[in-house]
Amino acid sequence: MATTLLPKQKTAPSLSFEQAKVLLYGAPKVGKSTLATGLADDVLILACEPGLGGLSAYSVEIDSWDTFRKVGAELSKSSDYSIVAVDTVDELYRMCADSVCQQLGVAHLADAEWGKGWQMARDEFRLRVGKLAGLGRGVWFISHSMETELRTRVGTRTRTIPTLDKRAFGFIEGFVDFIFLAEAQATPEGEERRVIRTQPAEEFVAGGRVNLPDPLPLDATEVRKAITAASKPQKGGSK
Repeated sequence: MATTLLPKQKTAPSLSFEQAKVLLYGAPKVGKSTLATGLADDVLILACEPGLGGLSAYSVEIDSWDTFRKVGAELSKSSDYSIVAVDTVDELYRMCADSVCQQLGVAHLADAEWGKGWQMARDEFRLRVGKLAGLGRGVWFISHSMETELRTRVGTRTRTIPTLDKRAFGFIEGFVDFIFLAEAQATPEGEERRVIRTQPAEEFVAGGRVNLPDPLPLDATEVRKAITAASKPQKGGSK
């Protein structure tokens, strides 16, 4: 009998909080790093820039692309740390670009002929970050936010997007399970509450593979509850 590579049964949903890949972005000091450290008792923060001095966390300083590669190699052999958070992924990509520039002997990726610098940085970033994301852990990528103007048929409008380089963002956006915007909102009583936007909107980038309440409190416990509840197979679904 001839063998076939085609499936005979549907796969079961496999998304879980523990293995979720997330891009979390927002304004400085809104609470992104605080949320990351509370995701689990054994979160490992890959600290690519200063800012964790007020937090208690397992963290390792990432001061170069070579250090990131070495840490990634160690993580591939370790069962420690259920979740890894890259803080910030903007700085990690900059380190990747600097490493490629050193290899090519140029000051900037644009200085390499025929776009070779951009291509090498993109390939290297995809390879190493892809390996980190493929280790079976949850991975959270933290970025800052900025406002950009978009032209429309009737004028322009402002949209909040991650500050991450567009080339790196294009890759991260394609494989993460969720993109969350952390922001501070004013309540009708004039108080401030900090929330996570989980659903796409014209005013900002957000979304996920499953629907979550929007907004969610900027609280690790509430985020865990929401993702866990939304990821459970629905009654009457495929077995």
